[in-house]
Amino acid sequence: LLVVDEAQRLKPQVLEEIRMLASLEEYGRKLFHIILCGQTELNQLLSPERKDALSQQVRLRCHIDPLAEEEVQRYIEYRLWIAGGEHSVEFPPETLPLILRFTGGIPRLINVLCDMTLIAASLRNRRFVDEDCVEAALRKLKWPPYAERISALSTDALLPRPGPGPDLPVARISVYWKGRIASEVKLDKERLLIGREAGQDIRLDTRKASRSHAQIVNIDGKFYLQDLNSTNGTWVKRQPISWYRLEHGDHIRIADFVLVYEERKKVPVLDQKVIRLVSKQD
Repeated sequence: LLVVDEAQRLKPQVLEEIRMLASLEEYGRKLFHIILCGQTELNQLLSPERKDALSQQVRLRCHIDPLAEEEVQRYIEYRLWIAGGEHSVEFPPETLPLILRFTGGIPRLINVLCDMTLIAASLRNRRFVDEDCVEAALRKLKWPPYAERISALSTDALLPRPGPGPDLPVARISVYWKGRIASEVKLDKERLLIGREAGQDIRLDTRKASRSHAQIVNIDGKFYLQDLNSTNGTWVKRQPISWYRLEHGDHIRIADFVLVYEERKKVPVLDQKVIRLVSKQD
Protein backbone atom coordinates (compact mmCIF):
# COMPACT_ATOMS: atom_id res chain seq x y z
CA LEU A 1 0.00 0.00 0.00
CA LEU A 2 1.39 3.38 -1.07
CA VAL A 3 -0.13 6.53 0.46
CA VAL A 4 0.81 9.91 -1.05
CA ASP A 5 -0.17 13.06 0.84
CA GLU A 6 -0.38 16.54 -0.75
CA ALA A 7 -0.77 14.74 -4.08
CA GLN A 8 -2.06 17.88 -5.80
CA ARG A 9 1.55 19.13 -5.76
CA LEU A 10 2.95 16.20 -7.74
CA LYS A 11 4.62 16.93 -11.05
CA PRO A 12 3.25 15.33 -14.23
CA GLN A 13 6.28 13.03 -14.48
CA VAL A 14 5.69 11.72 -10.95
CA LEU A 15 1.99 11.17 -11.64
CA GLU A 16 2.93 9.13 -14.69
CA GLU A 17 5.30 7.01 -12.61
CA ILE A 18 2.50 6.41 -10.08
CA ARG A 19 0.22 5.34 -12.92
CA MET A 20 2.83 2.85 -14.09
CA LEU A 21 3.19 1.45 -10.55
CA ALA A 22 -0.58 1.05 -10.33
CA SER A 23 -0.51 -0.95 -13.56
CA LEU A 24 1.99 -3.56 -12.34
CA GLU A 25 0.48 -7.01 -11.94
CA GLU A 26 1.63 -10.50 -11.00
CA TYR A 27 -0.50 -13.62 -11.41
CA GLY A 28 -3.45 -11.39 -12.28
CA ARG A 29 -3.22 -9.32 -9.08
CA LYS A 30 -2.14 -5.73 -8.61
CA LEU A 31 1.23 -5.35 -6.88
CA PHE A 32 0.41 -1.88 -5.53
CA HIS A 33 -2.65 -0.27 -4.02
CA ILE A 34 -2.23 3.49 -4.14
CA ILE A 35 -4.09 6.16 -2.16
CA LEU A 36 -3.67 9.79 -3.25
CA CYS A 37 -4.61 12.34 -0.58
CA GLY A 38 -4.78 16.03 -1.26
CA GLN A 39 -6.70 19.25 -1.39
CA THR A 40 -9.56 20.19 -3.69
CA GLU A 41 -7.17 20.77 -6.61
CA LEU A 42 -6.58 17.01 -6.67
CA ASN A 43 -10.18 16.44 -7.78
CA GLN A 44 -9.56 18.66 -10.78
CA LEU A 45 -6.20 17.06 -11.51
CA LEU A 46 -7.83 13.61 -11.64
CA SER A 47 -11.14 14.68 -13.13
CA PRO A 48 -12.83 11.92 -15.20
CA GLU A 49 -13.46 14.55 -17.87
CA ARG A 50 -9.75 14.56 -18.65
CA LYS A 51 -10.08 11.01 -20.00
CA ASP A 52 -6.37 10.40 -19.60
CA ALA A 53 -4.75 7.13 -18.49
CA LEU A 54 -4.31 8.09 -14.83
CA SER A 55 -7.81 9.49 -14.30
CA GLN A 56 -9.35 6.37 -15.84
CA GLN A 57 -7.50 4.15 -13.36
CA VAL A 58 -9.07 5.79 -10.30
CA ARG A 59 -11.50 3.25 -8.81
CA LEU A 60 -12.74 5.02 -5.69
CA ARG A 61 -13.08 8.68 -4.77
CA CYS A 62 -13.70 10.04 -1.28
CA HIS A 63 -14.32 13.72 -0.69
CA ILE A 64 -14.72 15.55 2.63
CA ASP A 65 -17.42 18.18 2.16
CA PRO A 66 -16.75 21.81 3.17
CA LEU A 67 -17.97 22.90 6.58
CA ALA A 68 -21.44 24.39 6.99
CA GLU A 69 -21.91 27.67 8.88
CA GLU A 70 -22.58 25.98 12.24
CA GLU A 71 -19.57 23.71 11.73
CA VAL A 72 -17.40 26.74 10.88
CA GLN A 73 -18.34 28.30 14.21
CA ARG A 74 -17.54 25.11 16.13
CA TYR A 75 -14.29 24.73 14.18
CA ILE A 76 -13.14 28.27 15.04
CA GLU A 77 -14.08 27.78 18.70
CA TYR A 78 -12.12 24.53 18.75
CA ARG A 79 -9.04 26.15 17.20
CA LEU A 80 -9.18 28.99 19.73
CA TRP A 81 -9.49 26.45 22.55
CA ILE A 82 -6.45 24.52 21.28
CA ALA A 83 -4.47 27.78 21.20
CA GLY A 84 -5.62 28.68 24.71
CA GLY A 85 -7.45 31.79 23.54
CA GLU A 86 -11.07 30.80 24.04
CA HIS A 87 -11.44 33.44 26.81
CA SER A 88 -9.31 36.08 25.07
CA VAL A 89 -11.06 36.63 21.75
CA GLU A 90 -14.40 35.83 20.14
CA PHE A 91 -15.74 35.56 16.60
CA PRO A 92 -19.37 36.77 16.83
CA PRO A 93 -22.03 34.95 14.76
CA GLU A 94 -22.40 37.92 12.37
CA THR A 95 -18.84 37.35 11.06
CA LEU A 96 -19.51 33.73 10.06
CA PRO A 97 -21.40 34.35 6.76
CA LEU A 98 -18.53 36.53 5.53
CA ILE A 99 -15.91 33.95 6.55
CA LEU A 100 -17.92 31.18 4.89
CA ARG A 101 -18.38 33.18 1.69
CA PHE A 102 -14.66 33.74 1.19
CA THR A 103 -13.36 30.37 2.44
CA GLY A 104 -16.06 28.05 1.16
CA GLY A 105 -15.89 26.19 4.47
CA ILE A 106 -12.41 24.83 3.68
CA PRO A 107 -10.53 24.46 7.01
CA ARG A 108 -7.10 25.51 5.71
CA LEU A 109 -8.59 28.70 4.21
CA ILE A 110 -10.51 29.36 7.42
CA ASN A 111 -7.19 29.12 9.30
CA VAL A 112 -5.51 31.69 7.05
CA LEU A 113 -8.40 34.16 7.05
CA CYS A 114 -8.98 33.94 10.82
CA ASP A 115 -5.26 34.35 11.44
CA MET A 116 -5.22 37.56 9.40
CA THR A 117 -8.45 38.70 11.07
CA LEU A 118 -6.86 38.31 14.51
CA ILE A 119 -3.92 40.44 13.35
CA ALA A 120 -6.38 43.12 12.16
CA ALA A 121 -8.19 43.00 15.52
CA SER A 122 -4.88 43.25 17.39
CA LEU A 123 -3.86 46.33 15.40
CA ARG A 124 -7.19 47.90 16.37
CA ASN A 125 -6.77 46.86 20.04
CA ARG A 126 -10.04 44.94 19.89
CA ARG A 127 -10.89 41.84 21.87
CA PHE A 128 -14.01 41.11 19.83
CA VAL A 129 -13.62 40.42 16.14
CA ASP A 130 -16.15 42.23 13.96
CA GLU A 131 -16.92 42.39 10.25
CA ASP A 132 -14.54 45.33 9.81
CA CYS A 133 -11.64 43.13 10.95
CA VAL A 134 -12.63 40.34 8.56
CA GLU A 135 -12.96 42.80 5.66
CA ALA A 136 -9.55 44.30 6.49
CA ALA A 137 -8.04 40.80 6.41
CA LEU A 138 -9.69 40.09 3.06
CA ARG A 139 -8.31 43.31 1.60
CA LYS A 140 -4.85 42.32 2.76
CA LEU A 141 -5.19 38.81 1.28
CA LYS A 142 -6.85 40.15 -1.90
CA TRP A 143 -9.19 37.15 -1.99
CA PRO A 144 -12.21 37.05 -4.26
CA PRO A 145 -15.26 35.10 -3.01
CA TYR A 146 -14.60 31.37 -2.90
CA ALA A 147 -17.20 30.61 -5.59
CA GLU A 148 -15.32 32.86 -8.05
CA ARG A 149 -12.00 31.18 -7.25
CA ILE A 150 -13.45 27.72 -7.82
CA SER A 151 -15.07 28.85 -11.08
CA ALA A 152 -11.70 30.07 -12.35
CA LEU A 153 -10.01 26.81 -11.32
CA SER A 154 -12.72 24.73 -12.99
CA THR A 155 -12.16 26.58 -16.26
CA ASP A 156 -8.49 25.60 -16.22
CA ALA A 157 -9.06 22.07 -14.96
CA LEU A 158 -9.65 20.51 -18.39
CA LEU A 159 -6.54 22.01 -19.95
CA PRO A 160 -3.65 19.61 -20.64
CA ARG A 161 -1.31 19.04 -17.74
CA PRO A 162 1.61 21.40 -18.11
CA GLY A 163 5.05 19.96 -18.53
CA PRO A 164 8.10 21.35 -16.78
CA GLY A 165 9.07 24.78 -17.95
CA PRO A 166 11.77 27.36 -17.28
CA ASP A 167 9.34 30.09 -16.16
CA LEU A 168 8.07 28.47 -12.96
CA PRO A 169 9.71 29.96 -9.83
CA VAL A 170 11.19 27.75 -7.13
CA ALA A 171 11.12 29.77 -3.90
CA ARG A 172 13.66 29.15 -1.18
CA ILE A 173 15.23 30.75 1.87
CA SER A 174 19.01 30.99 2.25
CA VAL A 175 20.03 31.38 5.91
CA TYR A 176 23.20 33.38 6.60
CA TRP A 177 25.07 33.71 9.90
CA LYS A 178 27.96 36.16 10.20
CA GLY A 179 28.08 36.50 6.43
CA ARG A 180 28.33 32.77 5.75
CA ILE A 181 25.55 30.60 4.43
CA ALA A 182 24.33 28.20 7.11
CA SER A 183 21.52 26.41 5.31
CA GLU A 184 19.13 26.56 2.40
CA VAL A 185 15.45 25.65 2.70
CA LYS A 186 13.07 25.07 -0.19
CA LEU A 187 9.61 26.56 0.37
CA ASP A 188 7.58 23.51 -0.62
CA LYS A 189 5.03 23.56 2.23
CA GLU A 190 2.02 25.68 3.01
CA ARG A 191 3.64 26.92 6.22
CA LEU A 192 7.20 26.96 7.49
CA LEU A 193 7.96 27.86 11.09
CA ILE A 194 11.05 29.84 12.08
CA GLY A 195 12.51 29.92 15.59
CA ARG A 196 15.03 28.51 18.02
CA GLU A 197 12.87 25.63 19.26
CA ALA A 198 13.69 22.13 18.04
CA GLY A 199 11.37 20.96 15.30
CA GLN A 200 11.10 24.32 13.55
CA ASP A 201 11.41 24.18 9.76
CA ILE A 202 14.10 26.88 9.92
CA ARG A 203 15.88 26.61 13.27
CA LEU A 204 17.91 29.60 14.46
CA ASP A 205 20.25 28.53 17.24
CA THR A 206 20.37 31.74 19.28
CA ARG A 207 18.58 32.88 22.41
CA LYS A 208 17.86 36.20 20.72
CA ALA A 209 15.29 34.39 18.59
CA SER A 210 11.99 33.36 20.14
CA ARG A 211 11.02 29.71 20.33
CA SER A 212 8.41 30.26 17.60
CA HIS A 213 9.61 33.51 16.11
CA ALA A 214 7.96 33.83 12.71
CA GLN A 215 6.35 31.85 9.92
CA ILE A 216 6.22 31.89 6.13
CA VAL A 217 2.80 31.11 4.66
CA ASN A 218 2.03 30.09 1.08
CA ILE A 219 -1.26 31.62 -0.05
CA ASP A 220 -2.20 30.91 -3.67
CA GLY A 221 1.44 30.58 -4.67
CA LYS A 222 2.50 33.84 -2.98
CA PHE A 223 4.63 33.79 0.15
CA TYR A 224 3.93 35.95 3.19
CA LEU A 225 6.11 36.48 6.25
CA GLN A 226 4.39 36.82 9.62
CA ASP A 227 5.98 37.68 12.96
CA LEU A 228 4.58 35.52 15.77
CA ASN A 229 4.75 38.16 18.50
CA SER A 230 8.47 37.57 18.91
CA THR A 231 10.50 39.32 21.59
CA ASN A 232 13.06 41.02 19.33
CA GLY A 233 10.97 41.34 16.19
CA THR A 234 11.28 40.33 12.55
CA TRP A 235 12.85 42.95 10.28
CA VAL A 236 12.64 43.55 6.54
CA LYS A 237 14.17 46.62 4.87
CA ARG A 238 15.17 47.91 8.32
CA GLN A 239 11.52 47.95 9.42
CA PRO A 240 9.80 45.64 11.93
CA ILE A 241 6.97 43.74 10.28
CA SER A 242 3.92 41.85 11.46
CA TRP A 243 2.73 40.68 8.01
CA TYR A 244 4.69 41.15 4.80
CA ARG A 245 4.43 39.90 1.20
CA LEU A 246 7.83 38.53 0.26
CA GLU A 247 9.55 39.59 -2.95
CA HIS A 248 12.60 38.19 -4.68
CA GLY A 249 15.79 39.34 -2.97
CA ASP A 250 14.21 40.36 0.33
CA HIS A 251 16.54 40.19 3.36
CA ILE A 252 14.85 39.08 6.58
CA ARG A 253 16.79 39.87 9.74
CA ILE A 254 16.09 37.82 12.86
CA ALA A 255 18.58 38.24 15.72
CA ASP A 256 22.07 37.57 14.25
CA PHE A 257 20.71 35.74 11.23
CA VAL A 258 19.85 37.05 7.77
CA LEU A 259 17.38 35.05 5.70
CA VAL A 260 17.36 35.81 1.98
CA TYR A 261 14.19 35.05 0.00
CA GLU A 262 14.85 33.94 -3.57
CA GLU A 263 12.71 32.88 -6.49
CA ARG A 264 14.83 30.85 -8.88
CA LYS A 265 13.82 29.60 -12.28
CA LYS A 266 13.31 25.93 -12.89
CA VAL A 267 15.67 24.32 -15.34
CA PRO A 268 13.66 22.64 -18.11
CA VAL A 269 13.82 18.86 -18.04
CA LEU A 270 14.59 17.34 -21.41
CA ASP A 271 13.38 13.94 -22.45
CA GLN A 272 16.25 11.53 -22.72
CA LYS A 273 15.81 10.64 -26.37
CA VAL A 274 18.47 10.11 -28.94
CA ILE A 275 18.02 12.45 -31.87
CA ARG A 276 19.77 11.25 -34.96
CA LEU A 277 20.54 13.63 -37.74
CA VAL A 278 20.92 11.86 -41.05
CA SER A 279 22.46 13.78 -43.87
CA LYS A 280 21.78 12.57 -47.35
CA GLN A 281 24.36 12.90 -50.01
CA ASP A 282 23.36 12.95 -53.63
